[in-house]
Amino acid sequence: MRAIQPIQWSSMGDRTMKIVIEAIPQSAMRVSGWGDWYWADDTLHIRSVIDDQECDAFLVAFHELTEAWLCKLHGVDEKAVDTFDSLFETEEHPEEEAPGDDPRAPYRREHRCAMLIEHMMAHFMGMDDYGVVR
Repeated sequence: MRAIQPIQWSSMGDRTMKIVIEAIPQSAMRVSGWGDWYWADDTLHIRSVIDDQECDAFLVAFHELTEAWLCKLHGVDEKAVDTFDSLFETEEHPEEEAPGDDPRAPYRREHRCAMLIEHMMAHFMGMDDYGVVR
C-alpha cells in the first residue's frame, strides 16, 4: 500500500485554475464509463454521462471531481490512470465493476474515497436506493 504524503500547500500567485464540469452523451465521452476527468494546462475537465436521471450525472461528476483532486494531492499521475483504464477496458469484468475498484488500479484509494463521498451525497439527496459500496 502506498503511503500518503503530507500535502505541501503553496500560493498560486497570479495563476488561476478553472474547473469545467459537463454532462454529455455517452458518445462524446473519451472512455466507455459513466465519468471521466483530465487536466489541460490549468483546467480540470470533469465529464459525466447525461441520461434521464440528472441526479446520477451530478453524482458521477461529484465523484470524478473528488477522485481527480485526490489523485493530484496524492501524486497519482493522470497518464497512469488513463493507461490503467484503457487496459481494464480490454479485459472482461462484471458490468458493474469500475476500473478504480480493481486492486491493481494506481488510483484505487482515491477512487474508493470518491465512491464513499458520492454515496454519502446520494444519501443526503434522499436517494437511499442509489447503490452499495463494497
